[in-house]
This record gives sequence, C-alpha cells and structure tokens, in this order.
Amino acid sequence: MALGMPRLSLVTICMFGIYCAGASEEPCYGNIGDREVYAPFGDWTPLNCTHNCTLAAWESRLTKRNITKGPGWVSVEVGVGVTENEWGTSNISCTVLSGGEAVDNYVTVIPYKIPRLVTLDMEDMLEEGKSYIITCTVHGVAPIQNLRVTILRGKEEIYNKTFKDDSRVGNITEAVTYQITAERSDNMEDFSCQATLALGTVPGNKVRSSNIPVRTFGLPQAPYFNNTHWIKIGTKDTLSCVMPNASPPDNVTLTMLFDNTRLSVNKTKMADGTVEGRATIPPEYLLSINTYQARCKAELLGLSSEDSVDIHIYEPANINLTLSNTEVLLGETIRASCVLTNEHPDQYSVVIGLNGEDVCEDPKWDCNVTVKETSPVANVTCKAFHKRNQGITYVTQQSVPVIEPANINLTLSNTEVLLGETIRASCVLTNEHPDQYSVVIGLNGEDVCEDPKWDCNVTVKETSPVANVTCKAFHKLNQGITYVTQQSVPVIGNNVWAFLCIVAFVFTGLLAMILVGTAALYLCRRKRKRDSYIVTQRRALRTPQCRTDSITS
Repeated sequence: MALGMPRLSLVTICMFGIYCAGASEEPCYGNIGDREVYAPFGDWTPLNCTHNCTLAAWESRLTKRNITKGPGWVSVEVGVGVTENEWGTSNISCTVLSGGEAVDNYVTVIPYKIPRLVTLDMEDMLEEGKSYIITCTVHGVAPIQNLRVTILRGKEEIYNKTFKDDSRVGNITEAVTYQITAERSDNMEDFSCQATLALGTVPGNKVRSSNIPVRTFGLPQAPYFNNTHWIKIGTKDTLSCVMPNASPPDNVTLTMLFDNTRLSVNKTKMADGTVEGRATIPPEYLLSINTYQARCKAELLGLSSEDSVDIHIYEPANINLTLSNTEVLLGETIRASCVLTNEHPDQYSVVIGLNGEDVCEDPKWDCNVTVKETSPVANVTCKAFHKRNQGITYVTQQSVPVIEPANINLTLSNTEVLLGETIRASCVLTNEHPDQYSVVIGLNGEDVCEDPKWDCNVTVKETSPVANVTCKAFHKLNQGITYVTQQSVPVIGNNVWAFLCIVAFVFTGLLAMILVGTAALYLCRRKRKRDSYIVTQRRALRTPQCRTDSITS
C-alpha cells in the first residue's frame, strides 16, 4: 500500500527557527492517540494531538481545515478524497518542539468505503446431488484488504474469504463464488451473503444481502415394483410401484402401464416420504398363460425415472401321487407314480422323494423307492417345480407305515428243568422301534404272558421230554406280521418215568415169556406121556405078555 511522505512547510521551519533560541531545552512529547485512523472517503476526519510542549502543529499533504489550538492540544480536520480521487493511505504528523528538536508523531489515515450493496445470486430450486454456483457481489468497498465475505445457510457460515494479500487500491466491486452440492438438508433454508469491513472501532461495518429461500427436490432412486412377478392364472392381482426418498413427495407423479395399457393409479404417501402407487391388472390379462411388461414412471419437477418388469401368468400344478403299498417292511420297495394333470404339465419338473431326499427326477415311468431308514413312516413326496421359476413349487405327500422286523432276544434262566419247576423267561426286542410290537411268551404252544413288563415265570406241568418256550412278536397294526423265537429245555422228571416204564415193560415181557414157556413145556410133557401111553396099549394088544410087562412097569 503506497504511503504519502510528510513534508514540512517553509513557514513551519521558520517558526521553529524564530523560537529556537528561547525554547526550553527540556524534552516534551506529543500524543496523537491511535496510530491508524480509518477515514470515510469523500468526507472530513477530525484529528487531535495533545502535548506538553511550547509549540505543536499538524502537517499533512491532505487538505486541512478548522485548525484549532488550546493549552496542550491542537486539532485539525483533514479531507480524504474531497478534492481528488486519492484512495491511498496518508501519513499525517503532529510535530512538536522537544529539546530544541522537531519531533514528528505520525498517524496513518486510511480511506474506507462501506459497501453500498451486497447481492447474492443463486437458484432457489435445487436438484439434490447437483452442483450449483453461489455468487456474492460486494458493490463499492475499500480497502479491499480489510474485507471478509461470508456466505451463510441459515445461521451457519458455509464459506469465508478474505483479501489480506490483495494489492488493489480504491473503490472496488468484488464478486465471490462458491460451489455447493444440493442436499436434502438445504430444503427450506435461507441462503445469504455478508460483507464485513474490519475498521477497528468504526461501527456499522457489516452489510448483508437479502435472503434467498431455497427448495430442494430430487429423485435419488429409481422407482421399483414391490409385488411378485409371477401371478397364478385366474387370480385377481394388483401392481405396486414404490418411489422411495423423493423430495418433495407431494409433487411426485406416478404413471403405470401394463402391456402398454395405462392403468388407474391410487397414490399413497408414507410417513417416511415414500410414495406408493397401486393399480389393478385388467382381469382379461389373467385368463391365460403369458408374459407381459409392466412399467412405472415417476416424475418430479421436470425429473423422471422409471422401472419395468416382466409379469408372468402361470398355471398351477395338479399332482396325482399313487403308491403301490399301504404299508412297507424295512428294506422293501414302494413303487411311486407321480402324474401332473394340469393342462400344461411341461412347464414343471417333477421330483419324487423319500423322507426329504430326492430319489427320482422327472421319471418317465414309475419310481421305485426303497425304504432304508428305520422311521415309523415313509413319507413319499412328489414335488413339481416351475422350470422358469423354481420358487413356484407344489408338493403332495403320502405317508406309508414302515414295519420294522422284530429282533427277539429270548433268555431263559434254566438249561434243564424238573417237572413242576419254573423257568424264568426274558423276551426283549432289540430293534430300533420295539413299541411297534406286542410280545407274548408261551410254553408248548400255550400263551403264558402277554407284553410282560418284567420276566415271565413259566411252570413246566406237562410230562413231555422237553419244555418249548417261545417268544412271539405281533405287529400292532398288522398282526399277520409275526416273528417267533423258541428255545427247548429238557425236562429231567420225564426221563426217569420213561426209564421205569421201559424196565416195567421189559420185566413184564420176560415174565410173560417165562409163563408161556413153562405152560408150553408142561403141555409138551403131558402130550408126550399121553402119546407114550397110547403106544404101550397098542403094543399090549398085540403082545399080551409085553403089554402086561408094559403095564406093570
């Protein structure tokens, strides 16, 4: 900044020379107060100098007027820019005579100009996310080095600029620009600009522009359809188009088309500002299998955004599942037949499963399902998946009771038994689901204990050589399914009686043989004697002597 150098006039020099001889040699001082004085351009500024010297005077290149003096002071008015367009700073001196020497006390006079006007230029409708330039213009200000420009949003200072290093001099009109990106929070805010001229203690150095109220608007997201894209044939359905986060939501317009047919839209504004449009699909489109395009267009203050989706009309699957068995043994096979009876079965893939596991995919014929798990029932399912959308699934299930073979563990307390003694029999089913069966313990074909909670006591009463103990397991749902385990225990008492019977039989036989033999011997001897007698008689008849002898003998 250019500074004007002080010049002493010839009159002042002479004045000091005249009084020099009579002046006091003691030092004195002059006081001008502030070393810098801001003076309004085109006006007069009073300056005052106090001192304790015998002589004091004001010296300046500026135009002076109203120079007045008094005991210990001297004042003057200087004109800043009153006669010429001079915006530079000026050094003015209050010169006093101190100790025989002239002492200068300088004050710097700085011309200033309060801005006559501050204006703000910006758009008042801002699209969210878009950048805008704010221009703040300060009209007629000096000195520029003392200026600070502030841009405000409401009471918040969003930008400041100063000009301390600016070398320009004079009355300047300055334009300050600042770029903002519009946000939702800018809505309904007042933007303004303020120019502040730092002039020390000089008041009234702030000038503010008029407020510009701002409204923001935006479609930060595209609308979207909020309903299923797959509709079952023959059903009534509606389309839902959602426009989220639009601002302001009241100004949103929604247009919905179905197969290029414009629909009647009912618009609803949610609490969070979301706008939803709902429209009913014309029923004639829902009578046959087809694919149509739906479109939703959102418009807001010249902005627009849209979404489109394909809406598929599909036929449900009708499943006919037939099983060969009403019950099945573990390890056996069920023949399953799954047939789709709807008009377009080719739209679906079929999977036959057992207990949650897939067994046959798209079987051309029946599917053989083998029951391997020991679960109480076999759940046979037929699933039909839509080939273009596997989220569309139809399932039919049939449950077949699984008959698990009974594993019988029969334990007897005896390996042999006396007639009349008791055998303690324990019958335990060791298969995974023993509760499917009823248990009966028997002896020699007769039931003794049914479903015993503990061991069963079997008493041997019959005189048979062995005691046959059985454990029978009957399936509760089908008593034709029976499992039997048998153990035979020798009956010791029956063997002794058999031995005695054999001995008696042999003895009786021998006795009979002895009696018969004795009788036969007796009869034989008797017959011999008779025969001998007859012969002798015959001989006697023939020979009387001999017969006499024979008879005598």
